[in-house]
Amino acid sequence: MTHHFVTTTRPKAVAKLLRQKLDQFAIVKPLGECLELTAHAYGHATWNKLVADAGKAEASKDDHEVGPEVRADRRKRAIQALLAGGVGRPIAEKIVDELAFTARVDPAAEKLPADAILRPLAGLPCFRDKTGKRAEAILAVVRELDEE
Repeated sequence: MTHHFVTTTRPKAVAKLLRQKLDQFAIVKPLGECLELTAHAYGHATWNKLVADAGKAEASKDDHEVGPEVRADRRKRAIQALLAGGVGRPIAEKIVDELAFTARVDPAAEKLPADAILRPLAGLPCFRDKTGKRAEAILAVVRELDEE
């Protein structure tokens, strides 16, 4: 079963957290490999496939919206992805339980990043000046608001 997303914001965040968790266990993996492991945990063949599929299907339900059988299947798939990536079972289980791959903690996690919205606008005459400082200042303010 493949887990679908509206954007890649959430799986990217999970991949970064996965890398941090692996580091805590002295397992060093580059971010690219963590992206691939995350894609496998979500049922995608590759990270590029996950990215290509983002927004093409309705977002999958979160763990609190599905039954225990589906949650167990998702957990098992995520653990298997980490095992295939060379992580030992006890560590894989601990990481999967801590990261809760398919349980959204922050409902806003799927929102479109400010840069994706505003970066194309930066070239418009109303945002542009000779040095480009106006557009960068606007983006900096929006990024700050986006983090709150």
